[in-house]
Amino acid sequence: MALMLLNIREYARIMMEQTTQARAAAEHTEGMVGAIDDLLGRWTAMQGIPYAGSATVRAALDEQRDTQRRLAEQSRSTSSS
Repeated sequence: MALMLLNIREYARIMMEQTTQARAAAEHTEGMVGAIDDLLGRWTAMQGIPYAGSATVRAALDEQRDTQRRLAEQSRSTSSS
């Protein structure tokens, strides 16, 4: 019984350590993606190209995506009727 409790405790310690490492890796990845996004935003601004980093471009892309989804839904509903 005592050995089982020690094994459970060791397993829990390992899982907590792995969770901490996974969280650190996720934060690092998020930071790198943010840095790449910032770099692309600056580069496209220098080139005069609209980039999804601006609120205006994101709104336009969201509107385009929503329109495509509505059209696809209408197409599915008419083909199934």
